Amino acid sequence: MAETITPEQIKAIQEKNVGMYSKHPWPVNRRTAEEMGWRLKVLGIHPSEFQGKRTLECGCGTGNYVIWYAMEGQASEAVGVDLSDGSLAVANRLKEEGKVENATFKKMDVLKLDFPDNSFDYSYSYGVFMITGDSEGAYQEMVRVTKPGGTITVSVYNTFGRWPVTIRQKIIKRMAPDDPDKRVQLGVKYFPGPFKKLDKRYYEINSEQLAYDTYGIPYEEVHSAGNVLGWLKRASVKYKGSFAPLRIRDYFYAFSLDEYKDFRSTFAGYPAAQKVSDLLYKISRKEKQNEYKSQFPYPGPFSRGLCQLLWLLIGGSRFSCFTISGVKQK
Repeated sequence: MAETITPEQIKAIQEKNVGMYSKHPWPVNRRTAEEMGWRLKVLGIHPSEFQGKRTLECGCGTGNYVIWYAMEGQASEAVGVDLSDGSLAVANRLKEEGKVENATFKKMDVLKLDFPDNSFDYSYSYGVFMITGDSEGAYQEMVRVTKPGGTITVSVYNTFGRWPVTIRQKIIKRMAPDDPDKRVQLGVKYFPGPFKKLDKRYYEINSEQLAYDTYGIPYEEVHSAGNVLGWLKRASVKYKGSFAPLRIRDYFYAFSLDEYKDFRSTFAGYPAAQKVSDLLYKISRKEKQNEYKSQFPYPGPFSRGLCQLLWLLIGGSRFSCFTISGVKQK
């Protein structure tokens, strides 16, 4: 867990990170639909939790998820907030191109949301809070603006799964501490194999943006599952589920689902993870389950430690980000 930093340091972090993503919005193109069906079901989230509801994405970037919730998710209004002008410009372009009338994008700080308490039925953030300088503070803000009984989902970099990337980042930052362009050049040059794997996962359609997201980022934190579960407890949010699962037995439920077939392509570039996943799918299909689970048992420290270790050993940087869902208590 990152040490507490001052408001002045947070402001500096925001300025640098926002500036980078304004110049290099990430991603310009994402195949969102392939991942959402399986991810949401494994998190214990039913479509009724966002269909016809008002949803919020904190740190929406280029707006791909907001547009998915507005269209495929059938939210009554899908709102996304971000500080990056470059990213918001892409988001609004995608909105106009898709004629998505129920999507709204606003320039706003996720640490100081300009919404009243209890404004949204369903709130989420995918891979943003760990670059704000105050991950838990951002989570608490998202909880504040969510209605009691509303679903809250957060994704952040995992201490274990992100470890290979973190090591490479530290090496590159020693070589070019204050020059993100140089870091990107050095990262791609000296670590071409890992970058090509990750680039393949994103179908090589956002290569430049991915390089900056990986090596150009001025500041990021990593968190264990235990860290994030602590956020839920302190914010009075009841645990629903995790993606990837944090209990071994939950993997058999996850891989019994039809939705895995759509998600499978996201393992491109990570053959070991794909082979293990395919094996689990074959084993789990013997007891095919398509019913939604709305609540998974709380993962104990041994179980979540083992699962996070497996993310590192099998998936490497493919599992650098993990997601936890919960429900705000009344």
